[in-house]
Amino acid sequence: MTTQASALSATAESEQENAVAAAEASIAALAENYIVWVRDDLTVARAAFVKAGEALPDNSEAVAEIFGISHNVKGQGGSFGFQLMTNIGASLCDYIRDGGPASDAKLKVIEAHLTALEFVIDREIKGDGGEALLDKLKGYIDNAA
Repeated sequence: MTTQASALSATAESEQENAVAAAEASIAALAENYIVWVRDDLTVARAAFVKAGEALPDNSEAVAEIFGISHNVKGQGGSFGFQLMTNIGASLCDYIRDGGPASDAKLKVIEAHLTALEFVIDREIKGDGGEALLDKLKGYIDNAA
């Protein structure tokens, strides 16, 4: 490799490292915003949950709103280091995917998921947080079925 080619290669490598560092900084800044966004989303989901309880037996609209929020949580959590949010959001999505109304028993499982999501984000638990919480949620789902 010539001296000129080596210099160009070093420059390209340096530019790539700078681009990666800039991207990582942007993701870190977004991660801080994610906590604010998801708290706002969970507040809306909690309000929809209250509406679902008040609208029994025809609470499909409120349940659909919870589904939409949980779908967003599922899609975003892992991107910002909150894999447990993604896992819980996925579990809630799967549970209410049918889009129908939720009975009292189903609302209890939905509430357990919302409480778990709030717990994780309030404590800013990053990563997958272990399997204990997900296992407990799966137990609620199994018992409600």
